[in-house]
Amino acid sequence: MKYVTALFALLFVAGLPAAHAQLLGPIGGSGADGEYNQAADSPFFLLDFSTGYFYLENFEEDFDVPGVTTDQGNKVSINYGPNQHDSVDSDDGVVDGNGLDGDNWYYDTGSIGVTWTFDATVLPALPTHAGIVWTDGEGDIVFEAFDAEGNSLGTVTGMHACCGTSGTTADDRFYGVIDAGGISAIKISNAGGGIELDHLQYGRMDISNVAIETPGSGRSDGTALHQNYPEPFHGRTTLAFDLPDQAPVRVEVINVLGQVVQVPFDGWAYRGATTVPVDLSALPGGIYIYRMTTPSGVFTRQMVNAR
Repeated sequence: MKYVTALFALLFVAGLPAAHAQLLGPIGGSGADGEYNQAADSPFFLLDFSTGYFYLENFEEDFDVPGVTTDQGNKVSINYGPNQHDSVDSDDGVVDGNGLDGDNWYYDTGSIGVTWTFDATVLPALPTHAGIVWTDGEGDIVFEAFDAEGNSLGTVTGMHACCGTSGTTADDRFYGVIDAGGISAIKISNAGGGIELDHLQYGRMDISNVAIETPGSGRSDGTALHQNYPEPFHGRTTLAFDLPDQAPVRVEVINVLGQVVQVPFDGWAYRGATTVPVDLSALPGGIYIYRMTTPSGVFTRQMVNAR
C-alpha cells in the first residue's frame, strides 16, 4: 500500500543536530490487545508530509521500492507457505485479530536482524521520519537508527514477543525515528529465532516554504511572538508575546508527532508584553513547536528541550 497523507499540520525544523533525534517505540495501536493493526495506528499517520513525501510498504505486492534496500530476508510467501505468515492484522482486508492471510518480511536469524537503507541519490531526499512494525520473533527486540552520515542515533528496546508464529497479532508494535537532519538507515533485531516485519514506512517534511517568525519580528499592527528564553532549555523556559490591544490569545506547545502537549496560556491578554512560563520537565527532551493564535493570525516558533 502506498499513500501520501496531509491530514495534520506539523512544522518540523530542518538542520537541527542529531542529538535532538527522537526514537519511538514500542508503540501499539487499535488492536484488541493494544497492538498495531492498521496503517492508522502509525504515529506518522496524522502528520503533514504535503511539503515532502511519504511512503508505506506492506509487502502485499512484490517489494521493489526505488531508493530503499535491505540486507537480509525476503517476503514470507517466498520463504514459507501460507501457515507461517504473521502480517499486520488489516493487511488481509479484515480486522479480526489474525494476520495469517497477509504477507510480510521474514529473515531466519533474528539476532542478526534486518537493516533498511535509504539512498538519497534515488529518493527526493533522505527521510526525516522512518519506522517499521515488528510482528514476530523471540526475546528482546532492539531498534537502531542512523543519521545522514551513518552515525548511530541510539537504540530503543522492547519485550513484547508472545503468542506463536502463525498469524498472531497481539505482539505487533511500531518502532521508529524522527531526525530533521535525515535518516540513512534503520535496523531491527530480536534475541532469538527468526524475525518478521511489516509496514515499512518513511517520509520527509520540508519546511522551506513555511515561514517561521524571527526573534523580535511580528505583524505591522504590533503583534509578535518572541523566541523563548533560555533556548535551548532544561525543562523550564519562558515565552513572550506583544499585542497592540487587549485580545484573546491561545498558546499551545506541540510535540514532533503533532500532539498538543500543553496549553500554557488561553484567555485575554493585555496590551503590550506578556510573559508565559512553560514547564516541560515531565516531557521528553527534543524539538517542540509553540504556536500562538490571536485575532491577528497564527504565529509559530520552535524550541528545544535539552533536558
